[in-house]
Amino acid sequence: MRKTMPKHGVGLLWSSRQISTYFSWAIIGYVTFFCSDYLGLSTGIVGTMLLASKILDAISNFVIAYIIDNTHFKQGKGRPWEISVIPYWITLILLFCVPAGWGNAAKYVAVFVFYSLNQAVFGTFLGCVDTIYFKRVFKDEDARNKAQVLTSGLSTIAMLVGTILLPVLIAYFSTIENGWRIMALILGVPMAVIGSLRFLLIPETTSGEGESNDHVSIKDTIQAFLGNKYVLIITLMYFGMNFYNSYANAPTTYYTKWILGDISLGSVLSAVGMISIVILPFCVPIANKFGRIKPLRFFFMLTSIACLLKFFAGTNLTVLCVLTVIAGLFAYPFNAYSPLMLIDTMDYGHWKNGKVVEGAIFAATGLGSTIGNGVGSALSGVVLAAFGYDGTAAEQTAQALLGIRVGYAIVPAVMLFVIFILLHFYDLEEKMPQIKADLEQRKGDKS
Repeated sequence: MRKTMPKHGVGLLWSSRQISTYFSWAIIGYVTFFCSDYLGLSTGIVGTMLLASKILDAISNFVIAYIIDNTHFKQGKGRPWEISVIPYWITLILLFCVPAGWGNAAKYVAVFVFYSLNQAVFGTFLGCVDTIYFKRVFKDEDARNKAQVLTSGLSTIAMLVGTILLPVLIAYFSTIENGWRIMALILGVPMAVIGSLRFLLIPETTSGEGESNDHVSIKDTIQAFLGNKYVLIITLMYFGMNFYNSYANAPTTYYTKWILGDISLGSVLSAVGMISIVILPFCVPIANKFGRIKPLRFFFMLTSIACLLKFFAGTNLTVLCVLTVIAGLFAYPFNAYSPLMLIDTMDYGHWKNGKVVEGAIFAATGLGSTIGNGVGSALSGVVLAAFGYDGTAAEQTAQALLGIRVGYAIVPAVMLFVIFILLHFYDLEEKMPQIKADLEQRKGDKS
């Protein structure tokens, strides 16, 4: 097969929506902090409420996958749903516009509704169609690898920029009237525009690989998801990654505020964390030499150890900076490899079941990502509440400070170690040459 490199402009435009959504993840990580320290709501109740929203999200993934698999537009199968990025940002902005002067019941309801629409509806559409759209724009393995590395780098930088800017912006806007609302609009409106560029400018073409308009039943959807162990493994992998991203923001905010004594130091840690991007140019060569799974397992383990060591760092900013750099390394190979692993998993499902059911399989991205984001945001509040944290207190108790350290270091370390173990069971990579050969043979037999 002739190797191709996607045109530079196409690669940049493709990255636009990822840049937008990755930046939003940095903002979503502050939902619990916004609710506790601005709206004055209980972190325990907020955490439970966000977790309940994820139950709706789990259901919506299957419903939305079914809709995508059975809806056909002239513009393509994935591209039309990309317009969801606009209401995605609208609902996120509205969440941070909830007035502090409302009664607690109204505030809980408003946060739950806007968060659920953002994550369980519009965020799920975006997650489910992303790889479907991707495989119809970039056709061969070489183009996909290069496009994915570019997208991975730019989108991760966008999230890091968000984590750098937000502590400084929050430190300023939280002190002025309607500050959270103003900040949400300043960040949200341009990100919604950037996120829509891919939908507006990049056409979708058919994949040419078993493309079909056959009806996909609910049974087919469930079977494609639950009957493919590799989909389940990747779903959990996405869960772990997005849990880490969303969970880390809130504990870092509490840690810099109460342990380090300066919330703006969160920007310092985020800025230093950008050093991790040095691994990005090596992602393709590493995969060519070692495959995708062995490097991923190594980086998940490395990050788990780095997170664990943060528990003992205390107020030593230098140590925290070093550990932050190490902990950030795994994001780049994950973002570069995981969408390609998901495409392999779809091919395996096609090979095993004899039917192309893309929506259900690619729903793994949305399911793992949105639930990971939601559970990460929710659990940070639950952990703090369990240790007696009080957002309105002038000083925190020793037990509450311990809870902040546990939330900041121990919880993410355990989660990442679990993903390290799960990847041991992902043995599809070595089977793919034969699977692809079999699919080509079946295609030839039909013709």
